[in-house]
Amino acid sequence: MKDQRAGIGYDSHRFQESGGRLVLGGIEVPGESGLAGHSDADVVAHSLMDALLGAAGLGDIGDHFPDDDPRWAGADSIELLREVVATLAHRRWQVVNADLTVREKHQLRTSCSSTPPPRSKRTSKRPRLAPIAPRSMVSVRPAHIDRFRF
Repeated sequence: MKDQRAGIGYDSHRFQESGGRLVLGGIEVPGESGLAGHSDADVVAHSLMDALLGAAGLGDIGDHFPDDDPRWAGADSIELLREVVATLAHRRWQVVNADLTVREKHQLRTSCSSTPPPRSKRTSKRPRLAPIAPRSMVSVRPAHIDRFRF
């Protein structure tokens, strides 16, 4: 077994002025304005890919899926994530766990929310991510800001 490594991934996309899709962890969030990007702009999947590639010393998603390559226009980021995990497996790396935190839309726009959304309003992003690395633990949760402004 190879040594264990940890990676940190971060991604952000600006909101589109109108329309578009908002995809988080492979799940489309209905009724929201979308994020602008060359692919589907899935910031959850992109962050995870960057963390995995970084941990393995394989660069970042821009190295593997450049935004000036028309092959990746509108791409499903979950499929790109599958390719990243396959690349890692080919190099004998295995994903053990991933823990992802997503700042909510109102926090992204105003950075001043003080209460988390009710649990009944949360959706689990894990079902689309789990098949990527079936033996690993993947969790995704929303963040909230308690009386802080950034």
